[in-house]
Amino acid sequence: MGGAANPAVLGLLASGTIGQAVGAHREGKAIERAARFNAEITRRETDQRIEQSFSRGRRRRAENITRVAKSGVRLSGSPLAVLEENEYQESREREFVRQAGALSVNLLEMRGRAARDAARFGVASSVIGGAGRIGTLSLIGGPDRLSALALTSGE
Repeated sequence: MGGAANPAVLGLLASGTIGQAVGAHREGKAIERAARFNAEITRRETDQRIEQSFSRGRRRRAENITRVAKSGVRLSGSPLAVLEENEYQESREREFVRQAGALSVNLLEMRGRAARDAARFGVASSVIGGAGRIGTLSLIGGPDRLSALALTSGE
């Protein structure tokens, strides 16, 4: 085939390949860290919403018991059933908030893992592509020979 490829060109190709691989790796890690951070924020917000729901429920229950007591009605039968139903609905609301938060956290964590895995493929792709370019230039004898081959193949 042709002469040896210029070492400077091969060095530039190698450094470009390494740069692409490092960039892909860093990008994936950054996205993964951001996803973990967002998942933690979502966990905290979910915990806060659940605590707020508990507080609202306790406050509502106290207000309702006070109203019932002021009215002179005994806390049994229908008034008690209404209070129990309110508590049941509030517990369902808290469970819904908990499940929605857990789903959001899982989704964020999956996005982080997907970004990490995509970065691994990006690194591998950069290395394989760079090795292919370096190998091609080494076999044909450098970029000048490559240009000459491209010109002759078009005739």
